[in-house]
Amino acid sequence: MSGVSLNYHTSLSVDQSSIYHSQHNHSPQQYYYQSIQQQQPSHFYPYQSSLSLTNTSSNSNDHQQKSTKRSLPLSRDDSIKKKFEWNELEVTGNVRNLSPTLWTLSQLTVLYLNDNQLTRLPSEIACLANLVTLDLSNNKLRNLPSEIGDLITLRELNLTNNSIRNLPYEIGKLFRLQSLGLLGNPLPNEIFAIYTESNGLQKLLAYFLDNFSTSLNDNHHIQNRS
Repeated sequence: MSGVSLNYHTSLSVDQSSIYHSQHNHSPQQYYYQSIQQQQPSHFYPYQSSLSLTNTSSNSNDHQQKSTKRSLPLSRDDSIKKKFEWNELEVTGNVRNLSPTLWTLSQLTVLYLNDNQLTRLPSEIACLANLVTLDLSNNKLRNLPSEIGDLITLRELNLTNNSIRNLPYEIGKLFRLQSLGLLGNPLPNEIFAIYTESNGLQKLLAYFLDNFSTSLNDNHHIQNRS
């Protein structure tokens, strides 16, 4: 069976060549989580050092992979303590489903979910309220949850090369957003018309915010009538 499965008392299989130090001045450790195929770990608490979790599915390179890996034992107390210190996390490798443990990493500021097979983004994304960068490019997303608008610290949101046909009006609440990647999605022409204008990002955010406010008012009137 493919993938990496972690529990409190298991060992972590690590590709030694993938251990590296982050170049970010304010982020001494960078955590890189890689898993592939359908089976996702129910818990992942990497060691304090920067680690790359690699696929352990059987293939022609199995022998070579095993020869370059070593195991690092994880203690429950240390792993729980360290997970709350994470700043950055990268989840790559054709991942189809995200582990619920991801939503407990509330201190994350940078999350890379690009180059996977994700078809939906759970509403629990709102639990990561400190995110500054969120990369969802090169997936199979069809839509986004309205809770995306709760990530008010976001400055970069990359949605390029997905299957998104409509964006939630709540995106208009992302007033700190400085970069929004939309190309490669079957979005309405009206959206791209605004997006490609001068100062298009700010105009697009204003467009979404106006529509969001209008929808709130409409819902309020409907509730009053009922």
